[in-house]
Amino acid sequence: MTNRSANLNDEALKALRVAITEARRLGNSYIGPEHILLGLIADDQGAVAKAVSHEGLPPEELRKAIESAIARSECFPGSHAGLTPQGKKVIELALGEAERLRLNTLGPEHLFLAILAEGENIGAYILKQYLAAPLGRVEHEIRGAAGKYQQGT
Repeated sequence: MTNRSANLNDEALKALRVAITEARRLGNSYIGPEHILLGLIADDQGAVAKAVSHEGLPPEELRKAIESAIARSECFPGSHAGLTPQGKKVIELALGEAERLRLNTLGPEHLFLAILAEGENIGAYILKQYLAAPLGRVEHEIRGAAGKYQQGT
């Protein structure tokens, strides 16, 4: 395993906090890529929400599709929501993407690209099914937004 040196920026940290909140709200005792995606689209002004909306999938519609695909369960008060293996893979892929670009800062765009790259998760499946645009076009738009992070920020 390589040394991961990229730091999550405030937007990425906020998205992960929202993912935890969403998992608890849905009664899930785990955090998967689908919860991370819910966290990424929670900010209507964020690059991810804007990109999916621009490509024909309003964030609220995406939210509803994800929520209907996630099994609701009873979560005991105070139970810890941990990352699933797929959730961990998404974080690793996002860090790898930031490293590949020689960035010190990992943003929400990197998490979104990692959800797509992992590909075997509810979020990626729903994006493939519901987006009006080809997934590659959305990925290109997000990569452009991710380019705003410069080394050392």
